[in-house]
Amino acid sequence: MASTTTTTRKRATPSASSSAAQQEANPRLELAKAINAITQKMEGFEKAAEALKAHTKDTLVDFDMQIQAKNEDLNRLTEEMEHAKKRGKTETELFLQEFRYEGAKKIIGERHETAVPTAEYEQMKATIARLTAERDKEIEAATKTERERSRAAMEQALKMQELSHKAQSADLTATTNQQIKEIESLKQTIANLKEEVGAQRKLTEAVANASRQAPITLTTNGK
Repeated sequence: MASTTTTTRKRATPSASSSAAQQEANPRLELAKAINAITQKMEGFEKAAEALKAHTKDTLVDFDMQIQAKNEDLNRLTEEMEHAKKRGKTETELFLQEFRYEGAKKIIGERHETAVPTAEYEQMKATIARLTAERDKEIEAATKTERERSRAAMEQALKMQELSHKAQSADLTATTNQQIKEIESLKQTIANLKEEVGAQRKLTEAVANASRQAPITLTTNGK
């Protein structure tokens, strides 16, 4: 006994086209994300460069202000000392004029001080002048040392900023190159997917055309 079964293939459903469109859209979305990430990193690099420039300028201004402040303090102290010397001298002269010698000796004694001869006084003045000159030299040397230290610190800070900037630039360049490679890979993947989708569409059309032209008859022999 023989039986004959006839079947007809169905046409491709719209879900196949929808799936192909999704496969094509996903790489485009990934490409857009990658481009957006590159744009954000470039903007970040520009902001970092501006911040570095502003920081370097502020550092230089700060060092200059510190040096200027120290010089102003030095000038102020020197001026105060000169004023104090002149004021003390004037007050002493007025006092001596008022109480004369005896009164001066009495007050000096009460203060547990001793009057000195002119020669000793001149010697003391010379000693004070020498000490003042030595102090001025020490101040000048200290000021020079401080300026050199500040300049060295500024140069070191600038070098560190430059090295940090170079490191950031190198990292950004490496990241950008890697992303460019990934974009090229995505482009190639998209091209391959397009070719596969085109081949699938042609195959689907061929199957559909074949199913429209004639039904497929399957014959099976059975007992």
